[in-house]
Amino acid sequence: MIFRQHPAQSIDKRLSGLESVSKDFKRILQANRHHAWIFAGPRGIGKAQLAFRTAISLMLMNTGDSRCSDNLMEADFGMMSKNISAYRQLIQLHHPDFILISSTYELHSVSERKKKELITIDEVREIKKRLSLTSAQSDYRIVLIDGIEYMNINAANSFLKILEEPSDKIMFFIITHKLGDVLPTILSRSQIIKFSSLSAEDFTSGMLEYDNRLTYDQIMRLFSVTKGDLGLSQLLVMSNFEALISILEEYLFDERRSVDVQSLREKIRDCGPDILKTLLLYILRSKVVEVARSHNIIAAEFYIEKFHRINTLLNLHHLLNLDLFGVAISVRAIMRENSV
Repeated sequence: MIFRQHPAQSIDKRLSGLESVSKDFKRILQANRHHAWIFAGPRGIGKAQLAFRTAISLMLMNTGDSRCSDNLMEADFGMMSKNISAYRQLIQLHHPDFILISSTYELHSVSERKKKELITIDEVREIKKRLSLTSAQSDYRIVLIDGIEYMNINAANSFLKILEEPSDKIMFFIITHKLGDVLPTILSRSQIIKFSSLSAEDFTSGMLEYDNRLTYDQIMRLFSVTKGDLGLSQLLVMSNFEALISILEEYLFDERRSVDVQSLREKIRDCGPDILKTLLLYILRSKVVEVARSHNIIAAEFYIEKFHRINTLLNLHHLLNLDLFGVAISVRAIMRENSV
């Protein structure tokens, strides 16, 4: 299974498109050391990375080396502090005063991850337990929660109780791309920093920072496929997305050609649910646009109806106990119903 990059894995990359919000947040943070900050905006644009870098700069203040705090956006962030043991502990996720909880994977180290879908109450209890201890090394203890909208209700209510007892030496960075799904009581106890989508230019810079072998056409296709989600686009590059799109298009639309089902099954298993859902919806959107441009209203309505049904299926597949290849089979069956 391919995972989105953890913030520590891209610590040596430049953050593109966040210059303005980074400067504004730094100014706000200097004037107001609130205990809970929500970074809200589109997925995959660098919110967690900026929060992680901010946490590092705050936690290194007592080392006497704060040079990285002036360089949050750049590729050489933290290079001045790389020989400080606290910095090495932070980027290896072993620092006793830093806690990271993710909605998409269990994280024991930068390299050891296991896929999951929710933040559970056991993880929140672990936060509470660790925060009850005395700070071991830093002036601050910092909690980074990536994907708070995926906390189950018991976990969210338990986390709310932690927020209701603020400490001036504990800070929370809370990441969400679905602000409307966060408990209103959590929102009311937090300061919200809103992020905008990346422009095509900033997206291009970010993708070239990741892989400078990419062509402009590939990057623009990725921009269209992911709607500017840098994290997902990096996964797609790792998954050879163009070949995967071709084989999915053949499987869905070309009844004359025989698709190697075993090969498709393996590719789908390896790519994971985020990639499969993104590519299927991109293929269907492209089909709707294609038939609409041909002024074939009946065909356009046909594919729009299929798009909505398939989107619902993709959102509910885990409730239907469908594995990823089962999802692909179901999508194909929907597409073959009453073909135009």
